[in-house]
Amino acid sequence: MTKREGRATAPFACPVESHRGTCVLLDVISQPFTHRAEAIGSAVVLHGAFSETTLADMRACHPRRLVTVDDDVLVIWPADRTARQTERTQRR
Repeated sequence: MTKREGRATAPFACPVESHRGTCVLLDVISQPFTHRAEAIGSAVVLHGAFSETTLADMRACHPRRLVTVDDDVLVIWPADRTARQTERTQRR
């Protein structure tokens, strides 16, 4: 697990394998509205105050991942979570 709290200078490496263009994750983490970031396996959990624009940017950057915001938590879910979500949607 990789963590980053506050304005620490510790490097944070995006665990998501594929990207469309430059990863915006490091830019979002460096913003004052992001309070904490964790990489848990290939998932990323961010705590802070996120706008719809931030959510849209994260989704555009990680098109093969499910990206959600719930209150003050933004999650880039693991690829297997996205596959399960797609299967459920196709069954309906």
